[in-house]
Amino acid sequence: MEYWALRDVGAFESILESFNLTSCERDGAEALAMQVTEREAEQAPPPTPMFVHVQRRLAAGGIRMQFTGSTVTFVRAIPPGEKLTLAVGVAHPWMFGAPVNEVGAVSELDEFHRLCEANEQMRRVLAGNVPGKLVERSRGNLERAVQEFFGALLGPEGRIVIGSTVAFSGRTVIAPPIPQS
Repeated sequence: MEYWALRDVGAFESILESFNLTSCERDGAEALAMQVTEREAEQAPPPTPMFVHVQRRLAAGGIRMQFTGSTVTFVRAIPPGEKLTLAVGVAHPWMFGAPVNEVGAVSELDEFHRLCEANEQMRRVLAGNVPGKLVERSRGNLERAVQEFFGALLGPEGRIVIGSTVAFSGRTVIAPPIPQS
C-alpha cells in the first residue's frame, strides 16, 4: 500500500508494519511467516531497514543521521569504513561552503566507480607537468563525479524513494451490515 495514502488516513501501525515488521529487508524476515503461525507478531523496534539504508548512504557522504526515539538529527562526520580520499577538495553538493575531501566507498554504485576514475585522473594530472587548462578540466570532471555520486546516494533521480517490499500483508474491510428483508 502506498505510504502517503496510509499516512493521510492515520494508519501509522500499518506503515510501521509495512516498513519494518514485514519488510523483506529486515533481519529475520525469512522466519516471520513461521513466527506469525506460532504467536501474534509484535511490531519490530526501530530503526526500519529503510532508515538504516538511508543512514549508511548519508554516512558515505559525510553526514551522520541519528534517531533518538522521537527525533532525527543530522551532523557532519567523517565517513566510516573504507574511504576514497579525493585528490583535491571540492564543494560539498549538500552543504554550502563546506568542502568534500573524502567519501565512503559504496561499491554497488556505478557513480562511485566513475568518481574513482575521475579522482585517479586528477591525481595523474596533479603529478605531471600539465597545462592549467587540463588541471581545470580534470577538476571539473571530479566535481561533476562528486555531484553525481552524492545524487546516487539518495536513490533514483537524487531523491529518497519511500517504499518497501513486504514479505506478506493482509487487509480487513469494515462494512456496514446489510439489512435483512
